[in-house]
Amino acid sequence: MNSAEGEKGGNLPLFEFLPRLSPLPPRFCRGRRDDATLLYQESSKAHLFLSSHQRPLEGLEDLESKPIWNLSDDVGLTAHDEDVQGIRARLEDLQEEARSLDEPDWNPVVTGYLTSGNWSEAPLYTFRARRHHTCGLLPTTCGLLDGFRAASSCHRCTSKLVRLAPGTHLLPHCGPTNSRLRLHLPLRAPPSGCARMRVGPKEEVRWREGEWVAFDDSYEHETWNECDDDVVLLSVDVPHPDYSETTKFNAMARTIFAQL
Repeated sequence: MNSAEGEKGGNLPLFEFLPRLSPLPPRFCRGRRDDATLLYQESSKAHLFLSSHQRPLEGLEDLESKPIWNLSDDVGLTAHDEDVQGIRARLEDLQEEARSLDEPDWNPVVTGYLTSGNWSEAPLYTFRARRHHTCGLLPTTCGLLDGFRAASSCHRCTSKLVRLAPGTHLLPHCGPTNSRLRLHLPLRAPPSGCARMRVGPKEEVRWREGEWVAFDDSYEHETWNECDDDVVLLSVDVPHPDYSETTKFNAMARTIFAQL
């Protein structure tokens, strides 16, 4: 299913698609939001994007599209219920392991989207590769992910701890592909809801400790930590429920035939 706007992507070969889909430089977006919005709208009409709010580098058609997903109700994600509930049941153990990390164990993320604060990560799985150094420091966390095969065996997915310092703001940006969904389990987040994320044009998530959130990071999303303390998230990607190698083949075939 395409997005609600009914716009389509995938009409360009990849070597032409990538440069055109590259996000606007953050310096362009600062103070020029209206210009960026107009450009995205016009580009989506030309089928360069799935929609003006969903702009991954790889945009596959035939995948159900919405910014926020429900782990309990959405068909496809309910298949992961045992894994996500098993991870949630070990919340205190995961929190203790996350607190045990020293500052050098966190990798700062250097990006133009960071306007204030600090964003750092501790990688656990990267495109099926187990990150042995971090996993040695977080054996319980990685052990749970080892058993979550949909996440740990996914060649398009990453799993990691994410830390957002107080005052952190990330400009609107889009993930690289809509073939996956992202799950967040807040390990540290004040109950006031002062840490939040906008996904798509108007959906808002407020992270609360121990409550899973599922979203499609190929939609534009913007992040704020307006709390007085760090926010720490367990971030786990899973394949989109509609994604298969057949989906990918069909998208490639349409791209090729569109050029004939």
